[in-house]
Amino acid sequence: MSTSILDHDFNKENYKYASFIQRVAASLVDMVIFIPIIAASFYNTMDMKNLGLAMLLILVSFLYKPLMEYYYGATLGKMAMKLKVLDLNFEDISMGQSFSRAFPWIISTVVNLIVTYLMFQDPDFYDAIGFFAFGQYSNEFAASSYNTYAGLVLLISIIFIFWEKRKQTLHDKVAKTVVVKLS
Repeated sequence: MSTSILDHDFNKENYKYASFIQRVAASLVDMVIFIPIIAASFYNTMDMKNLGLAMLLILVSFLYKPLMEYYYGATLGKMAMKLKVLDLNFEDISMGQSFSRAFPWIISTVVNLIVTYLMFQDPDFYDAIGFFAFGQYSNEFAASSYNTYAGLVLLISIIFIFWEKRKQTLHDKVAKTVVVKLS
């Protein structure tokens, strides 16, 4: 499936790979789009404390990227920056490639689901109402540091872009994809 913003003026002979800055800008746009989900997650963690809602928000956050890139070739942030994810032959990516590209997020999501589940099983979690109380609880909760380690996987993947001629990250290499700038 394609949309007009992603199909215009892409010439397989004359293309540019998306730069690190362009990809960061696209990620920032995606983060702004996710403010309502982040706010709902924050409110749920601080006040509502609903495990089902927490798990749903984590899964929705995860599925956004691979599904958007499969169906449209880009997330909304990439669309705004006129970037598109393609395979190495400059064709649309498959569902398998879209989920392969998401492997750092898969690791982070699995860790986040486990940590969230464990947190909701801890009776002290329900006593931590409000920002400061939750901050103190989070510092004392043993499993909370695992989210930091999961984030390192993404950072390691991104570092590849600086030395790669096609500006591929590790997750691009695994999925055999590139991100190009549309003209």
